[in-house]
Amino acid sequence: MSQITVGPPDLKTADPRAVALAKYLRHHELLKQRPALLNGERKDFFRFKRAARALQDPAYEKARAKNPLLPEVDTPDKLSEAIRLLPLNRLAFNVTKLETDFALQNGLKPVSGVPCCMVSPEQRNGPDEYYMWFYSPAPLKLYLQGIGILGAVVALIFFPLWPFKARKLAWMLSLWALVFVALMIVLAIVRLILFGLTLVLAPPGIWLFPNLFADVGFLDSFRPLYSWRGQRTLPQKVKRKKRARTPVGAAPGAAAGQAAGAAGAAGASGSRDASPQPGQPGQQMSAEQQAAMARIQANPMLQQLMARTLGQANERVEQRLREKVAQEDIKDPELVNKLKIEYMQQELQNVQAELQKAGLVPPGAKLTPQLKK
Repeated sequence: MSQITVGPPDLKTADPRAVALAKYLRHHELLKQRPALLNGERKDFFRFKRAARALQDPAYEKARAKNPLLPEVDTPDKLSEAIRLLPLNRLAFNVTKLETDFALQNGLKPVSGVPCCMVSPEQRNGPDEYYMWFYSPAPLKLYLQGIGILGAVVALIFFPLWPFKARKLAWMLSLWALVFVALMIVLAIVRLILFGLTLVLAPPGIWLFPNLFADVGFLDSFRPLYSWRGQRTLPQKVKRKKRARTPVGAAPGAAAGQAAGAAGAAGASGSRDASPQPGQPGQQMSAEQQAAMARIQANPMLQQLMARTLGQANERVEQRLREKVAQEDIKDPELVNKLKIEYMQQELQNVQAELQKAGLVPPGAKLTPQLKK
């Protein structure tokens, strides 16, 4: 997809089909949306494959019967075109999820369980792509909460008319709440005094209940009992093992190495790697290629995009190769290698223009297949 303007949506000029699709998907349970940080602001994000499942659900056809503005999704191409309506109308954008260490190195402040994201320079569709909502209408839950608050205010106004038992119960609950608030204030003062004493007597100091005011659950606020200042105490979530893939925010050296193989190699698309053959002089990079390499090494975001794009191309090659070998029962290793090189050349032709737009590959340079061993 071509580059588009990032910003809040304009519902007056937006495509009615895109608005109808956004309203259907915005709070759909199959999306399994999670919060993330974008420029310090919390927004919900989801995966492309989750949205595809929601649109392939039988309930979507029932919704289309009631609302003809919802686009057809009976084929994979139509499904992809339907979801592409969201970024085209600035309702949701394709984003990249950043690793915590990488976000901290670039001055971002991720919260436990809330990752940092950035809008992708090139908006793409793919099963594992992430999309972040810029369309945030007031949900029905918010209206119900407003009605509930209004009802609570009216009930408090008529407190003298309550039955005696109800008034007594309300008085006891308010008393316990007041005691709890007083205990929290006392605890905050005690832990501050303890920290001040230990900072002088036993630096770097001890914090009592270090997660007391952290953005964690109620029970986690009182765990652990104490810790030294600077020690990590926030609870870590257990992550499920995933298949190996090029991680977003990987080591910059790895991305730079891939960039060097792409930008520095020219005219060697039929070889298995970008290194010169024994006895032949090494290839020299032009001034334009050296400038492109300098931009990549100075910008970690470009390194991420380079590694991510080449990693996805390699995954597509592996998938096509497995299907071809299984379909035709190919057992000759030489034929498998030839197919692998052919598929990689085709993939690199597809991403050549995309990388040139991002400034990762200078004009005239050719991408060389980087095949997995």
